[in-house]
Amino acid sequence: VPIQGGEIITLNRPLPDHATVDEYWITPDGAKVVYYSDQDVYFYKHLYVVPIAGGNTISLTADIPEGAIASPSSALSKDALLSPDGKWVLFTIKEDTYSQNPYPHREIRMVSIDGGKSVVLARTSLPDHGGVFTPDSKLVIFTDDRNMDDIVELYSVSRDGGTSIKLSQPEQSVTEWQVTPDGKNVIYKTSSSGFYSVPTIGGAPVEFTGITAFRVGIRTFSADGSKVILT
Repeated sequence: VPIQGGEIITLNRPLPDHATVDEYWITPDGAKVVYYSDQDVYFYKHLYVVPIAGGNTISLTADIPEGAIASPSSALSKDALLSPDGKWVLFTIKEDTYSQNPYPHREIRMVSIDGGKSVVLARTSLPDHGGVFTPDSKLVIFTDDRNMDDIVELYSVSRDGGTSIKLSQPEQSVTEWQVTPDGKNVIYKTSSSGFYSVPTIGGAPVEFTGITAFRVGIRTFSADGSKVILT
């Protein structure tokens, strides 16, 4: 609805019985709305995009395998699924919740904000973990337990797909992480309460010496991105 008042426009298509719109996100330019709904088939939710002024609705997850369930990328924050330039959308898919597989297949995918074929960026064993774009929208950072040994590791992969690069040290489980404002590094904390900085393109992690407090976490960054605030 216009801020000055006026006609209310319904953006989603008519919903069948019991269907809902669970979440929505506005693109950085304010031109489009991405939303998450089971508007086509009850229970099986998909991501859709529609102009903010109303119009044609496009499914962003139309090419996922039959029976799979799509969900917004959930790494760090609910807004992580939109790239900073507003051109790309991250999401994850997994097998049907009722599948008998105890380790259901999961993928992190990316698709253009205009729809089309999605790109598989990574396969992951972690439930409900997605990725996050770097500020330049060129890389996606994510975590995975690839060896199924309860050690969560940090990875980066190109927006275009390809081989992912492991960023964290071996034998150290990552418990929290954030990308620096300039997109050049990831600051992460391990289960042993160590803090590290590593380039998003890969390289040797650098440990912040003298910080081992269990309750200290990564809070935010200074305005110029040169310092990280731990509390």
